[in-house]
Amino acid sequence: MAEPPSDPDRIAQLEAQVAALSARDSGVGTRLGKLLKLMPWLMASHFLIGAPALLISLGVAYATFVQAEATKKMQQADAWPFISYGTSNVDEKGARVISLSLANNGVGPALLGPIEIRYQGEPVKDPRDLLTKCCGLAPNSGINLATSPSTGIVVPAREYSYFMRLAETPESKAVWSRFEVERWKLKVRSCYCSIFDECWTIEGSQAKPKPVAQCPTDWTQFRER
Repeated sequence: MAEPPSDPDRIAQLEAQVAALSARDSGVGTRLGKLLKLMPWLMASHFLIGAPALLISLGVAYATFVQAEATKKMQQADAWPFISYGTSNVDEKGARVISLSLANNGVGPALLGPIEIRYQGEPVKDPRDLLTKCCGLAPNSGINLATSPSTGIVVPAREYSYFMRLAETPESKAVWSRFEVERWKLKVRSCYCSIFDECWTIEGSQAKPKPVAQCPTDWTQFRER
């Protein structure tokens, strides 16, 4: 029967096993360390491989955005209205008629918003109020005065909206003559929008349109009657 190993032998065997395990773990640790050192290079190589595809995707997205913006601007330009205020003292047939009008000199339809007319710094509410204050129109006068809406209507391109007309007649001659002078003293401002809900305000007959987010709501609106 074999004798059991002595204590020194058992200690030697244990030391040998520990040394073997240590050597194996050391090998794994060495390989892991090498792998960790290579990780930045591996990540950089993956980035370099994917970078061209990313750049191409960004370029395509930017080109698409630019093209969409250009298309939008072209559509807006093709539908751009340009409203201007005007006044005249003869009609299309040459008759003596004083007119106040809004003309659309643009290439697209215009939706008219509020219009405000001031005389001597004070707003007037309608055509008869204007002629009363400027030109001595008597109450309940039988003067023939033509009016039409100046707000909430669409004016096509190259068309006019005559919102007030006063013809010279024997009954209106005195008021007509006075209005012929005073009409140049009117301060007129108006707001209008395009079919794309872009809005502008104008003031005066040679005014440059001013872009606004929406038409003002605090004007004293000039109404048909």
